[in-house]
Amino acid sequence: MATKEYEQIPQAVMNAAVAQATGAQAPTYAGTFDEQLSELYDRIQNREDFSYDVNADPLYQAYKDRYIQGGKLAMKDTMGQAAALTGGYGSTYGQQVGQQAYDAYLKDMGAVIPELYGMAYDMYRDKGDDLLKQYGLLGDMRDTEYSRYRDALSDWNYQQEVERQQEEVEYNRRQDQEKTAFSRQQQAYANLVALIKASGYTPTDAELQAAGLTREAASALQTEYQRTITPQVSGSSSGGGGGGGRSGGGGGSYSSQTAEIQKQLNAMGAGLTVDGVWGPKTQAAYDKYMGGGKSGGTSGDRTVNVNGKATTVNSYGEVRTGNNPTRGEVSRAAQQAYQNGEITYQEYRTILRGIH
Repeated sequence: MATKEYEQIPQAVMNAAVAQATGAQAPTYAGTFDEQLSELYDRIQNREDFSYDVNADPLYQAYKDRYIQGGKLAMKDTMGQAAALTGGYGSTYGQQVGQQAYDAYLKDMGAVIPELYGMAYDMYRDKGDDLLKQYGLLGDMRDTEYSRYRDALSDWNYQQEVERQQEEVEYNRRQDQEKTAFSRQQQAYANLVALIKASGYTPTDAELQAAGLTREAASALQTEYQRTITPQVSGSSSGGGGGGGRSGGGGGSYSSQTAEIQKQLNAMGAGLTVDGVWGPKTQAAYDKYMGGGKSGGTSGDRTVNVNGKATTVNSYGEVRTGNNPTRGEVSRAAQQAYQNGEITYQEYRTILRGIH
C-alpha cells in the first residue's frame, strides 16, 4: 500500500479561500481632493509678483477726479478774490494765483499714492493668504480621507490575516484527519494481509473496505496461503521410515516449506524433528493437527463464543454444538476471541482451517 505524501497548504488554495471570506478587492484610495490641490498648488507657485500701476488703479482715478475738481474750484475762488481786488477785472496776477491753488491741490493728490500702493499690496498679500488657507483646508480634508483609507486597509489586511490563519488551521485539521484515516487504513491493510497470509482468513466486505483491499486481492492472498500449507510431494502416505518421503522411499530431500510446516505442527504439540523432510511422522501430525486427512479424533477441537453460545469446531470443520452457526459467524467469533486473548494464534488458525 503506497505512502501518502502531504504538503503545506498550497498558496493558490490559501488565496482563494481568503479572498472568498474577505472579498477579493482591497479598499482603494479615492483621492477626491487631489486634483483641486494640484490646481491650487500651481496657482500659488505660478502667481505673478506684486506690481502696482497707479494709473490703472480705480481708486486712484477717483481720488484724481476729486482733487482735480477741488483744484478747479480753488483756482476759481482764488482768481475771483484777485479780481475783487482789481475792481472786478481779470489780471495776469489772478491767473497766476489761481494756477498756484490748482497745482497745490494736485500736489496733495500725489501724497496719497503711497497709501494707495500700500493698500494694493495688502490686497495682493491677502489674496495669497486666502489661497494658502484654501490649500491648507483641502490638504486637511485630503489627509482625513487618506487616514480613513489607511484604517480601512489596515482592517482589511487584519481580516485577511485572520482568515488566512483560520484557513491554515482548518486545512491542517483536514490534513490530520486524512493522515489519521490513512494511517488506520494502512494498519488495517497490514493486519488483514498478515492475517490472510497466516491463516487463509476470509474477510468481510466491511473489513476489506476498512483496509482498502479488494476481494480479488484477498482471494489471491488466500490462494497463496493454500499453496504454503499444502506440501508439494507425490505418492501415498503409507511409506516407511520417519525421515523418508511420503512414498516411503526414505531419505527425502530438504524443503524449507516442509520445515516451516513442521515448526507450525510443533507449536501445536506434534514434537517433530524439524529436518525439512516430509515423512510418515510429519504426515500423521499434519493429519492430526491441520486436518490433512480423516483420521478422526478431537485433539484439534477449539471452542469460541458465537451469538452467546459456546461453539466447538474441530480440525475438520465440524461444528460440534447444536446452535448451527454459519461459517462466517464462527470465523468472526474466532477472530474476536484471538484479539481478546481468549485463544492462541495456533488455535485460531485451527478453527479457520476447519471452517474454510
